Amino acid sequence: MRQAHLVGLDTDGASHLADIAARLGLIVDAQDPRRQVVACAGAPICAAAEIPSRALAPSLASNAMLGAAGAPIVHVSGCAKGCACPRAVPLTVVGIEGRCGVVVNGSARDRPLVTLAREALPSGLARLVDAARELRAPDESVAHVLSRLDRAQIARLLL
Repeated sequence: MRQAHLVGLDTDGASHLADIAARLGLIVDAQDPRRQVVACAGAPICAAAEIPSRALAPSLASNAMLGAAGAPIVHVSGCAKGCACPRAVPLTVVGIEGRCGVVVNGSARDRPLVTLAREALPSGLARLVDAARELRAPDESVAHVLSRLDRAQIARLLL
């Protein structure tokens, strides 16, 4: 994640600059749900990508599943290389032959639990995270709940 730190601005100047940045689509609020999503360049920018990662990421971030405390980090990878985030994260979406493979607590290199059409992805992930929120203990993260669920439960929720 790239950040800009500016010095020498008064309060009005900083507010004006933040307004401009927000209108340009930049993240200006630490609570912005887009901070929960890591995406590679995806198709058509990357020749290896099977899905438009950058185009999918905002729809996942704008979904309520990412807006609340305890929400998981989501990695959207155009292909199995996982360039933007090579480590395991709670939810990984990986492009496979134009569809979206969903990996829970793994990386883009891992075998997906299910493969969904791009249009079905936001609602499938929302169902999964909503169910995990209902099952979690007060101090438990959604990511931890996902690690407790078995593969069949997760697949049913996604489909």
